Amino acid sequence: MDIHLVQKCEQDEPFLLGLYCAIRAVEVSNWAMTDEQKAAFLQMQYAMQARQYSSHFSESDYYIVWQDSQRIGRFIVDRSSEVWRIVDISLLPLYQNQGIGSMLIRELQAEAVQLGKSIRLSVLQTNSASRLYARLGFVKQDEDEVYMTMLYKEA
Repeated sequence: MDIHLVQKCEQDEPFLLGLYCAIRAVEVSNWAMTDEQKAAFLQMQYAMQARQYSSHFSESDYYIVWQDSQRIGRFIVDRSSEVWRIVDISLLPLYQNQGIGSMLIRELQAEAVQLGKSIRLSVLQTNSASRLYARLGFVKQDEDEVYMTMLYKEA
């Protein structure tokens, strides 16, 4: 199994929309909308998220995660300040819980430690990934009603 990152390009857009929809599929499955309405809603939400990432994290490295010759996710990292930020890490549901996200984060942590950097991320309070981040050494720094901010720095 060869996991590697490739810089995002224009040809990745259909995959990225599909990834976004796949990740939100369970959430929207019971909504009182037609499939067409759900698809239109998710398309609109994806476009809004893409604009937000582009405007707030314009200097980020935006990678497509590949397993062998298959796109399986995205990994967006902002290295433009002293404290790096994991903007987004998303894998298709079929590839979750296989250690791929952990591997990507550990590689980023090793790079950050080598350069004396810390890493910050925000995660939904209800997202079970927060347990993964804690296992990888991220510590809760702040929280509001929706998000928790976590920080990793070499001890």
